[in-house]
Amino acid sequence: MTRMSHVFAASAVALAGLGLGAAPASASKSLLGSLPGALGSTLKSTTDAVGQAVPSATDALAKGDLDGTLKAVEDTVAAVTPGGDCNQVLSKPFARWGDHANYTLVPGGDFEGALDGWSVSGGATIVEDNEPWKVTAGTDHRALYMPKGSSVVTPPLCGGLTHPTARLFTKGGKLPFLAGARVDILYPNQDGILAGATLGVVMPNRDWKPTHQILTLSGLPLLTGGTLALRITAQGAPITIDDVYVDPFRRR
Repeated sequence: MTRMSHVFAASAVALAGLGLGAAPASASKSLLGSLPGALGSTLKSTTDAVGQAVPSATDALAKGDLDGTLKAVEDTVAAVTPGGDCNQVLSKPFARWGDHANYTLVPGGDFEGALDGWSVSGGATIVEDNEPWKVTAGTDHRALYMPKGSSVVTPPLCGGLTHPTARLFTKGGKLPFLAGARVDILYPNQDGILAGATLGVVMPNRDWKPTHQILTLSGLPLLTGGTLALRITAQGAPITIDDVYVDPFRRR
């Protein structure tokens, strides 16, 4: 992490120490019970690491020990970030819409293969369709169709203060004004408890379009490079989604 990233991370620890974003244990148990085994296991290991790091970080910060605070933050990053760089492949898929940030595809987020690592419920299924710009690959020809009430949870992905936004493509079909998709983030809070927060609802057009930038709130409370997941739930009429990306801010 850069020095500036350290400062942001230390600020996040301070906010965490003030109790920002706490979630009740009952909500955590409910979330854990709804997650697939692999994702639940990965996020549990993340919550354990964060839960161990926050007390030492906040204690060091209270004593005015910035170096000690940054060391605790770095230890958290090392503990919960697989491989340190998450094997990210960067591109600018939204450049034609004026967004020149680098993004990395969520694992399996082009829906061209099997949904390995994804949790799928309510009838969501891969179909022969694709956003017409084919921003991921020219040969892509599949998307994810989501009937009302269906839900998907992404595999664990790198997140934190370094991944502030997410974007994807949506299509509403015949009744776009009745369609929508709620996007939630699943993350470990400052107490090491798995929590969730709704980021917003994306509204499709009849035909394909990119969504706006969705703030992941991944710095609230403490996610300094840890593991998170996105949950997308279809509301109202059916919606089709494709090419789910997150923005690794530190690699602009």
